[in-house]
Amino acid sequence: MCGRRNPKRNNNSRRPDTVPAIRYPARSVIDILLPAMITRRSGAPTTDTGLVHIWGFTGTGEDDSASAAGFAEFSPNDTPTVAGSPILDIAGRMMAGMNGRLWGFGLAHQAAADAVVHGIDNQPDPIASSPDGPEESSTTEEVWAASIFDARGREITQLRYVHLPELEPITFDSDTLDRRSTIHDWIDRVQTGVISAHVWAAALALDAQRNRAVLAQLEQRLLS
Repeated sequence: MCGRRNPKRNNNSRRPDTVPAIRYPARSVIDILLPAMITRRSGAPTTDTGLVHIWGFTGTGEDDSASAAGFAEFSPNDTPTVAGSPILDIAGRMMAGMNGRLWGFGLAHQAAADAVVHGIDNQPDPIASSPDGPEESSTTEEVWAASIFDARGREITQLRYVHLPELEPITFDSDTLDRRSTIHDWIDRVQTGVISAHVWAAALALDAQRNRAVLAQLEQRLLS
């Protein structure tokens, strides 16, 4: 019997890969990550007090193959001043090399306690690209600090005193996108080379669609 064949549609035809939604961990997972970051940085075999650990996270606390955390070392003392951002370069390599979609980036470092806390309110950040700080900062209490920024603009930071390890760590969190003035403060820090602000920008870029307005402001400022 002769008839016209209907060609079968290829249901396996290639379609553009859809980007999986970002999965965020519970706060209890963050509370485990922060002291672990401080422990890794405080135990680093180095005399370079400016050494910063940059972290990338896909782990949500669930037992699956997409859960991971990785870090890279960066020192502003060893990095010459060049165009671009070495922090964003590190973040880009993590995005390309880690298994699973990242939900945030973090950093761990040694800093002056008051500088870290005041950095939330648009005061000088202790780990700006220039290692030279005000002379009086040498008299303030030094802390190990770890911060995590996620793609929603949330920041969680923990401090542990270097010379008083028996004291309880201090933890605080904030929404960096809650006010226009706060966003402008963070963009100002990116423009002046503050490392933590570059980590913040990298975290926002993990969800470029959600954060397109802020990223557009940031790009406009950097190109102006």
